Amino acid sequence: MVTDHDGEQTKQFIVTMIEKGAKTKIFVHEDKRHSYQEGDHVVLREVEGMVEINTAGPLKIVSTGKHDFTVELDSTGFSDYTRQGVVEDQKVAKKVEFKSWKECFLNPASASQYGMLETPDLSKFGRSEQLHAALVGVYMYAKANNGYPGNNADNVAKVKELAESSFKEAGDNGMQVEIEDPVF
Repeated sequence: MVTDHDGEQTKQFIVTMIEKGAKTKIFVHEDKRHSYQEGDHVVLREVEGMVEINTAGPLKIVSTGKHDFTVELDSTGFSDYTRQGVVEDQKVAKKVEFKSWKECFLNPASASQYGMLETPDLSKFGRSEQLHAALVGVYMYAKANNGYPGNNADNVAKVKELAESSFKEAGDNGMQVEIEDPVF
C-alpha cells in the first residue's frame, strides 16, 4: 500500500459554487486553475449552506474542467450551497502490485508495462539486454561458486554458459538476447 503516490504537498483552492446532483460538481475561484486530476480524492471544509459536504470526504474526482471538477457523491438530499468553502486534495492509500523478483530477474521486459530495460540512447540498442545477461551470469556464477568470477577466459565462458542456460530455463520470456563473446 502506497500512502503518498506522488510526494507532492496537498493543494487548497477556494470553492465558489457547488451544484447538487447524483454526482456533485464543485467550482473553484477563477483566479487560479485547480491542479486536480481524475482519480484524486478531496475533502471540503468551511462550506456554508451545504454543511453535509464538510464531513463527506474523502471524495473521489471522476471528471475535471479548468475551474471545476465532479466528485462521486450524491448530494441531491443535501441543503443548498450558500457561500465559501475550501477544497483540499487528500492522500488516499493505493494498492500497488509488483511482479516477483524471480520473474523480473529472468524476464526484465515484463517487470512493468514499459519494461525495465528502456534504451536511453538508441545508438546503443540491445546494450541493456547484454548487460542484464552478463549480470545474470555473474549472479549465477557467484551463487554456484561462493565467489565472483576472475578475469580469465575460463570464468568468462562459464558466466556466459550460466546466463544462456538461465534464459533457456525461463522459456519464451521475451528476452531475446544473443550473448556475444567478450573481448579481452
